[in-house]
Amino acid sequence: MKFLLLLFYSSSLCNWVRAEGAVTFDNYKILRVVPQNPQHLEMINEIETTQKCLVLLQGGNIGQPVDLAVPPHLQTDFMDNLRDQMPTEIISHNIETLINRESMQMQMESEFSTEAGFDTVFTQYLTFTKIQQFVLQLQELNPNLVKVSSYGKSFEGRDLIQVAVQKNTGSTNKHLVLMDCGLHAREWITNMECCHWLTQLCDTSSPAHALLDNFNFLVMPSANPDGLEHSWNTFRLWRKTRNTNPTNPACVGTDPNRNWAFGHSGTGSSTDECSDVYCGPAPFSAPETLALSKVLKEQEPTLYLSMHSYSQLILMSYGCDAPGLTNKNFTEQQTIANKAVQALHDVHQTTYEAGNSKTILYEACGCSTDWALAENLCKYAYTYELRDTGRTGFLLPEDQIAPTCDETSASVVTMCTEILKRNPL
Repeated sequence: MKFLLLLFYSSSLCNWVRAEGAVTFDNYKILRVVPQNPQHLEMINEIETTQKCLVLLQGGNIGQPVDLAVPPHLQTDFMDNLRDQMPTEIISHNIETLINRESMQMQMESEFSTEAGFDTVFTQYLTFTKIQQFVLQLQELNPNLVKVSSYGKSFEGRDLIQVAVQKNTGSTNKHLVLMDCGLHAREWITNMECCHWLTQLCDTSSPAHALLDNFNFLVMPSANPDGLEHSWNTFRLWRKTRNTNPTNPACVGTDPNRNWAFGHSGTGSSTDECSDVYCGPAPFSAPETLALSKVLKEQEPTLYLSMHSYSQLILMSYGCDAPGLTNKNFTEQQTIANKAVQALHDVHQTTYEAGNSKTILYEACGCSTDWALAENLCKYAYTYELRDTGRTGFLLPEDQIAPTCDETSASVVTMCTEILKRNPL
C-alpha cells in the first residue's frame, strides 16, 4: 500500500506523547484468576461490583480466566487472599511499563519508517484523526469503489464514520456485510482491522476484492471515537463512551456493548454509572449505539460482524438468556465459524475457538450482535475477539498489528465465501 506513505510518514504526527495529567498505572499488576466453584464466581462478582480493581477480562463461568488490574495499595492483602482461594497468575508486574513501551515503540517506529520508507501503514496504531484521513485518502484513490460518509455524531460531536465499498457490476442483487470496530475504546487492534479490511477490498489482487462481485460492504472503523481519543490522550485502558451521566456526574460514559435493547440491564452488565459495563439508563441512550442501531435497521445486512479484543474467539448468539428464544441458525453459524477459524489459523497458526458466547466466554446482556439477530435484521452475526489471550491484552504490541489483521481478514473472506455457498444470489 505504497500510496499511503505520504499520509502517514511525511511527518512525525504519528508520534505519541502521553498528555500531561494522563492516568498512570504505575506498579499496577495484571492478575489472572481462575474460579473453580460458584463461591469463587461470587467473590469475583463482588470485586467487579465494588470496583476495587479494573476488570480487563470479564468472567462468568467456572474454569474461565478473569484478568484484573490491581492497584499497588491492594496488592498484598488482596492478592494473598485470592491466591488462597483459587489459581492465580501474575501476567504483568507493571502495566505502566507496558504502556510506556507502547509509547516508545510508536515514536521510534514513526521516525524509522520515515527514513526507511516502509510500504505499509500497519506498523502503528492510529488516532481517530488518522483513521479519518486514512479512509478519505482511500476514497480519493478509489472513487469508483469507496464512499465515506457520516451516520451520526458522537456525544462530543465527532463524526461516526461509515465506509461503503461496492463495485458496479450491473447487479443490485448482492449480499451486504456490515462490520464495526472500536466499540470499546481500548481495543485499538480492532480499528486497525477495519482499516486493513478496507485496503483488502480495494486491492484488486486480494481475495477480498473478488467478493465485491457478490457482496457490498459497510465498515465503521471507529464506532466510539470519543472513547478512542480519551484512550489515546488520558486513560489508555478506557472502555466506555464519554457521555455524561446526570444521575452521577462524577462517572462518565456508557458501555456501548451493553446499551442495546436485547436483555438490557441483564447479566454481565451493571446499572452503576461508575462500572465499566454500565448499561445506560435505557437502551440506546448513548448516541453511538443509537446511530449504529439505525444503520442496522435501515440496511438489514446478511452478515453483521462486530470486532473486539482480546481472547482469540469467534462468538455466536445468544450471549444472554431469553426465555423461549433460541438461535435457530446456530448449527449453520457454527459450521461457518469453524471454517473461518481454520482459515485464520492457516495464515500464522494462531489458535482461535468458535462457539456460543455465553458458553466459551461469559454471559453478557445488552450486546449488539444479540440485538441484531433477535430483531431479524441479519441472518448471521458474529463477534470476534482478536489477539491475544492475555499476555499483553489491550496493549498488543505494534509488531502484531499486521499479522493479526492478515489472519482476521483471511477468516472474513472464508466466512463470506461460505455464506455465499449457502445463499446463492
